[in-house]
Amino acid sequence: MPVQNSIAALYGQSAETIKAWEMYLDKVIQLNEWSDYFFESIKSRLENFMDGLTSDINGKLDYVVNNYYDSDEAGKKWKYYLEAVNIDLRCQDFINSIGAEATEKMRELSDELTQDLSYSGVSVDANISMPEITDVQGGLMLVAPLVALTPIGWAGAAIFAALSWLFGDSKSEKIRKAKNELRGKLEESRNELLNNIRKNLTDVIDNEILGRQIHGFKDTLIDMMNMLEKLAYTQNHVADTINSQYFDLNGRLIWNVIHHSNDDPRKLEHVEFARVVGNKVIVFSTTASEISDSTRRKMSGLIGENVELYEVDAENYFGDEMKVIEEKILKSQFGFSKFVEDEENGDMYVINLPRENYYTSEQIQLVQQLTADPVVAY
Repeated sequence: MPVQNSIAALYGQSAETIKAWEMYLDKVIQLNEWSDYFFESIKSRLENFMDGLTSDINGKLDYVVNNYYDSDEAGKKWKYYLEAVNIDLRCQDFINSIGAEATEKMRELSDELTQDLSYSGVSVDANISMPEITDVQGGLMLVAPLVALTPIGWAGAAIFAALSWLFGDSKSEKIRKAKNELRGKLEESRNELLNNIRKNLTDVIDNEILGRQIHGFKDTLIDMMNMLEKLAYTQNHVADTINSQYFDLNGRLIWNVIHHSNDDPRKLEHVEFARVVGNKVIVFSTTASEISDSTRRKMSGLIGENVELYEVDAENYFGDEMKVIEEKILKSQFGFSKFVEDEENGDMYVINLPRENYYTSEQIQLVQQLTADPVVAY
């Protein structure tokens, strides 16, 4: 009995570990889907932000052109009015709003994962913890001050005097030319500024929010998945080893019991069986009908456990072993209404049983022995 309990416990632990692995995988998939949406959202929001900033800067540019085209102070006024736009603060607020949204989403996924693990009853190793979340709100600093302008070198009075010599007494023409020259210089300064702003914002978004924050969170989830997968394989491998030895031990027991029941144990071919000590022995064979009911009753008496013999046809037995277990054993003999295999992970399956049905520990143990795979109820 202790050996059987150990086998059941190990398969059960492996199943729980794989179940936890699937929950982490689900969060990775959700994070990937949300990240695609978030990336497109950031691009749109960045364009809207830059459009608004450009509009405000253009307003200041027009004001400086119209009011300081003939002044040597145009360059200083340009910088002064740009500072009034609060470019650094607006950029910082924009970055922090995006970072806060990413933090909120990752906290949401982490909280859901905690709840999923708790509600499912999964109990994994104590070293397995929730992924760390990088909270960048208030911590994302732009690389350098954005309002760092190259001096425009505008000598308004001298330029206006030179234009007076070129265009004589045409005051309107002189003003138009002066404004055009100043506008050209300010637009060069503006374009350089906007390019720096866009580059700076893009670098912070790519490196900090999408990189360190979101991709870092995803990497943590994947690291946890890899650890859980290795743990599940280890648990399953140990259970397989013990189960194989237990199978051989029970096989010799069945052989001897048939022999002492005055029958020929060689009649049984291609045998699969499982045993709940003190309760029952389930035997499947392509030649089970060769063993008489009288021999079966004698076997039960000798073992002190109810012996049940079931015949499976050779065609299916030599076809797909999992199909035999599903169609011939689990459904027909144990009354399982559903039987679902997870995708194959190497040489290990996880058998999912519907939670709405009640399964006794005896049934679960028999299925684990027969399939040599973890079994969980979802």
